[in-house]
Amino acid sequence: MASKAAAAKPAAAAAKQAADSEEVDAEFVKVMTDDQRQLLELVTAELRQEATCDSLLDSLADKILQAERRLASLELRCPTALLWRVDDLGARVRAARAGQAAAFEGSGQPLSRLGYRLAISLCLNGEGRSRGKFISLFVSVCRSEFDRLLSWPFRHRLYLSIVDQGRVGRDLTRLLIPYVCRENDAFLGRPVADRNAKFGIEDFAPIEQVLSGGSRGEQFVKDDALYVRLEVPLEDFDTS
Repeated sequence: MASKAAAAKPAAAAAKQAADSEEVDAEFVKVMTDDQRQLLELVTAELRQEATCDSLLDSLADKILQAERRLASLELRCPTALLWRVDDLGARVRAARAGQAAAFEGSGQPLSRLGYRLAISLCLNGEGRSRGKFISLFVSVCRSEFDRLLSWPFRHRLYLSIVDQGRVGRDLTRLLIPYVCRENDAFLGRPVADRNAKFGIEDFAPIEQVLSGGSRGEQFVKDDALYVRLEVPLEDFDTS
């Protein structure tokens, strides 16, 4: 009996040790499972963040593409020259000679690449010393949403033309060079109102030459309309 009891004790001890070992292993497995779960959650969160970043990058790429397309469209809609059609010319000339409308102005239009917004003013009976003798042409720098990005004062050369609508194709063209100085800031500085004071050429062309045509067959008036063009020399697009 004593030997059987002695044999039973080691067996019981072994069983208890095995049970304790299983509890330790179970706890170890439980701890490792929690760590793995936390690691999995961490990795999942990082993957979600990366996916969000990828989505943001894709969205940003789309916005850049849209902006490039809008810029290309703007380049097409904003040419290097502005062409202004003046209708009802006969009535406008009579009004100008009667002093009822000395000058009238076109709406400001953006000029491609340069970004400045310019408007043309036309005095059909002249202005100042040229009154009654010459047609006067002026330019105004208008306020625009891009002004903060542009270089001031405005200093770009401009070609002003009255277009020959006949077969000869000899436009009346004059070069206008802004004179940059502090005294001319009201004309060339960054606009604080809708448009700056106008600057230009008082004696642009003789009134009768424009209305009746040139001596070489030019025809500047057709169907009671006149065309005025404003253009920036191409080399000026490379300057700021």
